[in-house]
Amino acid sequence: MARRFDGGSLLLYNNALYGTTVYGGAGTNLGTVFKIGLDGTGYTVLHVFQGICSGSDGSFPLSGLTLNPEDNMLYGITNNGGNSSDLGTVYKIDPNTGAETIVHSFSGADGANPEANLYIRKGKIYGSTSGGGANNVGVVFKLTP
Repeated sequence: MARRFDGGSLLLYNNALYGTTVYGGAGTNLGTVFKIGLDGTGYTVLHVFQGICSGSDGSFPLSGLTLNPEDNMLYGITNNGGNSSDLGTVYKIDPNTGAETIVHSFSGADGANPEANLYIRKGKIYGSTSGGGANNVGVVFKLTP
């Protein structure tokens, strides 16, 4: 399967832009979450992804971030990492501290390798994967953080 590595869109939140890089990150090259001021100053890496091949963290965040207005956290996906199956994650980032928490690690039956932006409504997280599921052609999922 060919992988898409075009990254995600920027999110405007609290007068700053938040985004992801598919690659990069000191020592890992597995992707980052960053914040930058609207005038281009104050670039800060909030999180460097560490997980690939059995890592509990994710790797290669292909989508942008989505704000959950219920908890004011930023949510995104990684295409790989998360657990021994290395099939990707849904994660959340605290925009104030950069603390990252894995919300869900995919195992195959529940989906694999998410790529698209998340949609959040009334605290529920919706998304899709490009693989996994009953016929290994992907799933649409709903999670409660």
